[in-house]
Amino acid sequence: MGYRGFDVEEYQLWLRNPKLICDFGFCKESGVAHEWWNFYEGFDDRYYYGYAPLIHRIRPGGWESTRFTIFFIARHPRAGEGARWYLVGVYGHAKILGRPPEGISLLDTIPPSVRSMLRPETVKGLEEPLMVIRAEKRVSTPLPKPMPIDLRNDIGVKNIGQMAFKYLDEGGDNKALNLFRKILGLIDEVENSPSGDRLWIDPGEARKRIVELMRELGLNAHVEGEPEHPPARSAVAGERVEEVSPDQLVGSLLSEIVVKRDVVELLVAALLAGRNVILVGKPGTGKTLLARRVAELLGYKPLIATANAHWSRFDVIGGMVLRGSAPAWRSGYLIKALVEHLVCRQGGCGSRWRGAYLIIDEVNRADVDKAFGEFFTVFAGVDPSEWVLPEYLVEEIRSFDEHDSYGRRLLEFVDRGVLERADGVGYRIPGDFRVICTMNYVDARNLFMVGEAFTRRFARIHVPYPDNLERELVVLGSRLANEIGDGDVNSFIEDVKPLIAGVVGDLRRIEGFSFGPAHLYNALGIAYTLFRRLGLDAKKALRQGIEAALSLTPFWDEEVGKKVSRVLEQRLG
Repeated sequence: MGYRGFDVEEYQLWLRNPKLICDFGFCKESGVAHEWWNFYEGFDDRYYYGYAPLIHRIRPGGWESTRFTIFFIARHPRAGEGARWYLVGVYGHAKILGRPPEGISLLDTIPPSVRSMLRPETVKGLEEPLMVIRAEKRVSTPLPKPMPIDLRNDIGVKNIGQMAFKYLDEGGDNKALNLFRKILGLIDEVENSPSGDRLWIDPGEARKRIVELMRELGLNAHVEGEPEHPPARSAVAGERVEEVSPDQLVGSLLSEIVVKRDVVELLVAALLAGRNVILVGKPGTGKTLLARRVAELLGYKPLIATANAHWSRFDVIGGMVLRGSAPAWRSGYLIKALVEHLVCRQGGCGSRWRGAYLIIDEVNRADVDKAFGEFFTVFAGVDPSEWVLPEYLVEEIRSFDEHDSYGRRLLEFVDRGVLERADGVGYRIPGDFRVICTMNYVDARNLFMVGEAFTRRFARIHVPYPDNLERELVVLGSRLANEIGDGDVNSFIEDVKPLIAGVVGDLRRIEGFSFGPAHLYNALGIAYTLFRRLGLDAKKALRQGIEAALSLTPFWDEEVGKKVSRVLEQRLG
């Protein structure tokens, strides 16, 4: 990307071993002349020019007279089917030209003496009639490094060729907006966590161009520092989420997740009553899925962070990092979630999200005393009226000359009065903001103790094994059929139901061992594949599926391992 002329030595190096330069054949350092579709910097100070086969004209009518934005995605040229896709560049205010600008020829950029080096497929492509796309440099940029994407969720397609472009009307859409937000997050990550990677462009320059493009696309609400904002809405403590019928919410959760009704009813009631929640249970009982889905069904964007033993105040609240040689503020997960919540409340997340919830998974894998000290200060009690962002924390963030995007946005909300003052001690946390934690009580050797000072700030809800295997299999079978697109899986489950009932019941009675709905779901998926694709008999397929889905506890706990083996041998042979 951003080619400035053909470099013979680098092109020869790439032909011998592309990985010596980078994982992507089109990156700036590689010369990129081996790809069909390239942007060239050397012709004009104002524009990039890109060539593509005429097939790219097969677009909705009017593209020749319309400006659009190109999200350039690709994977490594040698990657096989199923390899990960990446977003590598954004080109704004692009336009299809009727003919190439005077004096510009793709073959002319390659010295005649080395044209014989080109791959045959490249030569063939260059011999076809080409069209030219022009994009404005000031709102176009490669990303500092490739950004992983999900084709279905991020782009809206199931599969594409080796390279492709996502065309976007300059009116914008939700998928484009989500991509822009992910790009800004990647830039923050690169700036705040220098990894030594070879970057394609300075992160600050990339942000400048992306932000300018977003402003000119009318996405002002999502750009830090934009002087014009929609009217601020004060976040008043004590607000409650009441738009969703509790009965409908409970019914939706029970149709998707294998969990007891009273657990779901208690969770919904606690959230609607203004409480943060800790979900406690064995691994595999659906705690994280339950937390995510209840947030989504209430209309709140779930932001999930998984705790670990290295967490400190820096991870939860934030702190100083070095940006170059200068100190800068980097926000922790709580500040990020709070800012995301405020952005959504201001209408910045589209029609789907009204706010955000912070979900901290495996919270007792962190040392609570080390990581959550100021969490106690922010959430002094269980009622939202007691939740305050301390003045000293805001001033600490303000004391830095440089901030990540979340720190800048938080200060902006404070200065605009979006956060209500709390009697000189700080700023009130919005009453509909929530924190949901999950906590396991198996494998205690690798977990920290969580004291009463932490847990009393939450409603504590135990998530046990489900008590209705019939319903559990119906829900899991429905999910599995949707995932693999094969309704026959339900017939398989029905056939092996007596076997499942015996083995699952016995496994769940083993002390110090977990076999929850998540384990059973994985086991059924593997077992059905072995039965349907490889022709194993149902009983053998079920045993191998269960063995593959088991936790690792039997490997290091000899006594538990013996009990598990005994159950499998007695029930499944």
